Amino acid sequence: MALFEPVAVITDSPLVSELQAHRPALQVVSARELLAWDDIGDYEDVPSTTEHALAYMFTSGSTGQSKCVCLSNLMAYSETEGYPELFGKLGYWVDPHKDRWRIDHEMGWWGAAYFGEVDVALAMRMGIVFMKPTDPDWGARGVTVSGALPSQLSNLWPGAKNFPSCLRVIFSWAERCDVELGAMWKAAGVRMADLLIATEYFLTFASCNLETATSDGRSAHAMRPLGRAKVYLLDESFAPIEASQGEVSGLLGVAGPQVTPGYVERLDDGSVTIGSGPLSQDMFKVIDGDWVAVPKDIMKKQGDRYISVGRGGGTVKVKGGVLMATNVAEAHCSVAGVELVCLSLSYETAAVLEQGKMPPKDTWSCQSFALGSSFISARVP
Repeated sequence: MALFEPVAVITDSPLVSELQAHRPALQVVSARELLAWDDIGDYEDVPSTTEHALAYMFTSGSTGQSKCVCLSNLMAYSETEGYPELFGKLGYWVDPHKDRWRIDHEMGWWGAAYFGEVDVALAMRMGIVFMKPTDPDWGARGVTVSGALPSQLSNLWPGAKNFPSCLRVIFSWAERCDVELGAMWKAAGVRMADLLIATEYFLTFASCNLETATSDGRSAHAMRPLGRAKVYLLDESFAPIEASQGEVSGLLGVAGPQVTPGYVERLDDGSVTIGSGPLSQDMFKVIDGDWVAVPKDIMKKQGDRYISVGRGGGTVKVKGGVLMATNVAEAHCSVAGVELVCLSLSYETAAVLEQGKMPPKDTWSCQSFALGSSFISARVP
């Protein structure tokens, strides 16, 4: 660690003189002067290479597979645009002197969780409170704004009752937020947004104040893109689906400044590359000249809003973790007396297991078979 010394600090605090006493060569940049600069409308990032990268972010996240994501200046810059837009749509004006943002994740698991939470505080200039995920004493620490898993909210304050009076805004993420849960918190006077965010693509979608939409007889939060995010709906061949007057469904594709240049990978020949290794080829596609992240999420578009439908690629997300649908189906079939299982992975997707037989590899394509069969339905929590 002795090799890593600060070369510059951005601050207007008089305490910086104490740092300079130990590091005389330390460059001091005024935060006020930076904020006074004109907005850079045509900002272009420096191409990311192994010699020129802003930072690397480790993640294993919901897949459990170790990955290293390259971060760019443009990704960081997009956060300073997206979160002010989000708070503005919520009708909440952050006071840097009073508002406090809670962080409860560790660095070594989801990069999007820990570093993404830090980004919210930096973008809005809020103070940060570090807490354990199971610690309910938000009020004693003056937490006014926080991200949280829906299951976490249900465990800490069932029915959205007896929560700290200082709490003003909640961002729901990482799990599906049921409409009923969101409605309870809204009725309790808390502003709430349902977000779609990942290590590979920063803040992209939000359902501000939990707008709801109905599709196939079910209600879900309707999301809209934030900032300069460019959204694609793709077919099974990763070709863009033509826009239509009615509803259209497909795989989600995300392009724009918030998308990473790719994973950092060491190839078989020993060379290190960004964006061209096997992991990057699986996650990212070049579509109409755009670098597009394709996270295997299925979305439905209604006009200018999007509804999260479920997971593609034979997977289902259970409490923040991505599992193979076939494994979940097998577990349900181990219950005595159950011979046929349909997992309702989404509004349009089904995985079927009959008398121990494996379902089709592509669970998306077995929809008609599932819906036309007589089966026992089991919802995944």
